[in-house]
Amino acid sequence: MMDANASLEDRKMRQLLSGLEMVDIMGANHGMHSPNTYIRGTQTIDYVFGTERVNEAVIQCGMLPFNEGIVTDHRALWVDLDLPRLLHGSLTSPPTQLSRPQTKNKKQVKAIKEKTTSLLYSEDVRYKLTCLLEDINGGDISDKHAIQTLESIDEAMDRVILGGAKAWKPK
Repeated sequence: MMDANASLEDRKMRQLLSGLEMVDIMGANHGMHSPNTYIRGTQTIDYVFGTERVNEAVIQCGMLPFNEGIVTDHRALWVDLDLPRLLHGSLTSPPTQLSRPQTKNKKQVKAIKEKTTSLLYSEDVRYKLTCLLEDINGGDISDKHAIQTLESIDEAMDRVILGGAKAWKPK
C-alpha cells in the first residue's frame, strides 16, 4: 500500500512501477478512473501495488467512503486475496510448540537433518544460488529472470523444508 501523494500519470511513478514490475491492484480490477482518495484532493493518490501474480490472486478489492471504517482524510483501501492460489496451493499452518521436533530425541533430529540435507542436494539449491549470484554480479541477468529464479529457489526450499519435516515421527 502506498500513500504516494502523486497520480499514476506522474512519470516517476510510472517508471517506478515499471521497473518493479508492479501493477495498481485497484486500477487493474476496477478501471483506471478511481475516485479521489484524499478528502481535499481531486485525484487518486493512494494505491495498493502488487506483482501480476498477486493481482491474479485478488478475489475482490475496493475502497470505503471517507471516514468509514477508519477516521482519516484518506479512503480506506482493501484487498481480499486467494492465499492458496497465491502460494501455489499450499497453506501450511505454523507448527505449534507441541508439534515441533524436540531436541531431546536426538535420533529424530538426526533423521530430519539428514533428510533436509539430502533434499538440499537433490534440489540443487546451492548451485542455483551460486549461479544467480554470478549472473547478478556479472550483470548478465534481467530483473524478470532474477525474480523467476528466486521464485524457483523459494519453491525448492519449500520442498526441502516440508520434506525434511516429514522425517519426524511424533510419538
